[in-house]
Amino acid sequence: GEGYLWHQNITGVRLDPHQLLYYETFETQPRVIVKGSRRVRKSYPVASWWLRKAATTPNSEINIFSPALEQSKRNVRYMAGMIMQSPVLMRLLERRSGGYSIGKESISFRNGSVIQAKGQASSVDGLGSTGIWLEELDDMDWDTLQTRILPTGSQIKNNYDYGSVGQCQIIATGTIKGMFGTSVTTKDGTTGILYNAALFSGGDRAVVSSDVVNVSVTYSA
Repeated sequence: GEGYLWHQNITGVRLDPHQLLYYETFETQPRVIVKGSRRVRKSYPVASWWLRKAATTPNSEINIFSPALEQSKRNVRYMAGMIMQSPVLMRLLERRSGGYSIGKESISFRNGSVIQAKGQASSVDGLGSTGIWLEELDDMDWDTLQTRILPTGSQIKNNYDYGSVGQCQIIATGTIKGMFGTSVTTKDGTTGILYNAALFSGGDRAVVSSDVVNVSVTYSA
């Protein structure tokens, strides 16, 4: 796709086949959950996606939220590494008296775009997210997410092109490790009898929002 070719030519980043599937979803969906086992490099393609968005769409405000600030700073480092190996992106960085505007917690571009690392306990005053990255969504506090983090993307900015998504895009990453069985088959249901819960015998499964996981189950009395 376009995003893959952009990185191949601008940063030299080459994505694996399963990461390209993520990109196809990012292109059109305003809400995406990337679920997978640890160390399958699910954060890296998300970092590359947001970097391209900030570099090519003026006035982007990409805010990365994680349970701990250090987790978000790690993702900024991913992006910084891509920028450092790209002469094109280095020229797009905003210049300040101390040098380039690329730090441990933020990256600023000449086109008015900014990428910022935040912990779930960080101040959200003044934030107007055009893109939100929720890293390790499983471990975040739900009340904080609902009342403090998600509202930062509720305001539509007149000076930002939302494209086909049409609103603040939210991409979340997490881990899927198993399943549970109940007496009720209703999707997202909250009633019924819980029969069991178990880890996948074949290991963790990488899943993109709207993907389907096929499993076989054996019950014994």
